Amino acid sequence: MPGGPAIVNGIVRDASGAPVDGARVLFADGPGALPDVAALTGAGGQFTLSAPVAGTYRIQCVADGRAPVDVEVTIRPGESQRVDVGFR
Repeated sequence: MPGGPAIVNGIVRDASGAPVDGARVLFADGPGALPDVAALTGAGGQFTLSAPVAGTYRIQCVADGRAPVDVEVTIRPGESQRVDVGFR
C-alpha cells in the first residue's frame, strides 16, 4: 500500500545470539510525531512496529539487566523493513 505505514520487524538477541524474551522495542526518534507504543518481545525475541511515516528512525531496545541499544533504520512508505537488534 504505497504511502501507508511501514512495518518494522526483527529479532532481539543477546551477546551469544540467543533470542531475548521480554525486551521493549520502541521508536526513540524519527520524522515527526512518534506513536507512544512499544513492542514486547516473546520467547523467540521477535517484535513488530508500525512506522507512521517514511523516514529515518532510531529504534531503542531495553531489557532488564542490559544497557539500552539503539539502531537506526530508514524506511519507505508501505514497505516492510527487517531490523535485528543485538545486545552486547
